Amino acid sequence: MKISIIIPCYNYGHLVEKAIASAATNHPEVEVIVLNDGSTDDSLNVLHTLSKYYNFVLIDKPNAGLSDTRNQGINLARGEYLIFLDADDYLTTDAITLCLNAINNNPAQLILAEHYNIVGQKRSKSKPITLGSNHYNNVKRYITKDLSIVNGGCLMHKDIFATRRYNPALSNSEDIPIFIHALANFSVKSLNKPIVSIVKHSDSLRHDIAAILETGTSIVDDSFDNQYINDDILTLKPLALAHRYSSIGRACYRAKMYKKSRHYYFMAIKSRPYFIFKESLLKRFIISTLKSV
Repeated sequence: MKISIIIPCYNYGHLVEKAIASAATNHPEVEVIVLNDGSTDDSLNVLHTLSKYYNFVLIDKPNAGLSDTRNQGINLARGEYLIFLDADDYLTTDAITLCLNAINNNPAQLILAEHYNIVGQKRSKSKPITLGSNHYNNVKRYITKDLSIVNGGCLMHKDIFATRRYNPALSNSEDIPIFIHALANFSVKSLNKPIVSIVKHSDSLRHDIAAILETGTSIVDDSFDNQYINDDILTLKPLALAHRYSSIGRACYRAKMYKKSRHYYFMAIKSRPYFIFKESLLKRFIISTLKSV
């Protein structure tokens, strides 16, 4: 088994078929594992129905969150490489072929591909993946968003999970520590073709402001745990903290929580004064300040 595609599902019964259909191609070297994480809608019934038409392993489990669900998927996976596909996204028609070719022709432990962003009827392609052989630079470029990594758009060798897993204590951005761990410690290569469509919609878990605030900056401490990365890369922690402040500020701004938005933007600028020259950040900081008076 070359690839295990792991699809967590929580209350996405109305969307999950497209994800399963894109992954369950019946390729002999690919397995699909769908885990229902204690959904409270009709997801489980939907998945049982879909299992009659598509070839996948269905696991029903009590609700424990996305990290726990992905970790269970890792335990069950027989594949050498793992793809974590969100239930509201879907693979491209040639994704499996592209992934298998990438594994067979020039294997690395982390393979990063391009992706499509879907907003309504509009589709845009992510920028090409550019990588170096230096772990420090790759981590830095990921922190500063010069390097884009999305679930569904990367293949991760099971070796990456030999020493660390997704942290169930993180209710948002739980993938960031794993991506930093992978970039810091494992070989990486690019697959400069899109393999997944990332669907942007208002009720996506990516935009859960309560989860974002609950996680806060703890994600940075988790990402830079010295058990998993060396001292050189640990020096990037202050930069990561500044970008996390900015990210939370942006999320609060979109949620019209202007007082909190102003606070986090202020912390970002305080941490990295040159952030004030970022036009979009400065604009939102000023608006948040005016609206929070």
